[in-house]
Formats: sequence, C-alpha cells, structure tokens
Amino acid sequence: AVVSTQSTGDPSAKMSSTEETTVAVIGAGLVGSLTACMLAQRGYNVDLYEYRSDIRKQDAVQGRSINMTIAIRGLDALQRIGIKDTVLDKSIPLYGRMIHNLDGSTYPVPYGVKDQA
Repeated sequence: AVVSTQSTGDPSAKMSSTEETTVAVIGAGLVGSLTACMLAQRGYNVDLYEYRSDIRKQDAVQGRSINMTIAIRGLDALQRIGIKDTVLDKSIPLYGRMIHNLDGSTYPVPYGVKDQA
C-alpha cells in the first residue's frame, strides 16, 4: 500500500484531513482488502488495485480450489471492520481436514479436540 505522508516523510504522521488524502492499495487479496476497508473507515479515499480479473466473470478458472478457513486472527480482523457476524452467518464450521495419500488412501486430521471447530 502507498500512503501519502506529511513533509516530514514519517509514514506514521497522519495528515490533518483524511478526506483529502487518497491511498492506493495494491493487491485485493485478504490483506489488501482488509487494509482498504480499515483505511476507508478512518476517512481516507481508497483506490484498490488488483492485477487479476474477477474470477466470477470468467468462463473457466485454471488451478486448484481450496477451502477458505479462518482462525482467531482473521476473526479479530473481521471484528475490527465490523463484518465478523455477517461472515460467520454465511460460514460452516470445519472440524478437520482429509489427507489424501498417493496410494489413494485417506485419513482425517481433526483441527481441535472432540467436536472443536
């Protein structure tokens, strides 16, 4: 992310009017999107840039799919921008993962103990 600073060059120095400051965030992944939300909530104008196109608009998406999981640090980040409950309402708990061996056999690995997600 690129943030404008006062003439001191100190990136921690906040400009007097955030409404007049535009911040460019490069990368709309998890961290870039969170950063953009946090800066916007603090009153900055935010331009968010992503190199890749929107996969929802593509006919076919190459590569592997993964499950998106969230841990305590992610829940804290979502709480800070006020969307934790909304995200959790659309989520399902994961109790573990399945290991797939080269010989075709599988076995589960729980994430916690006794029904802990």
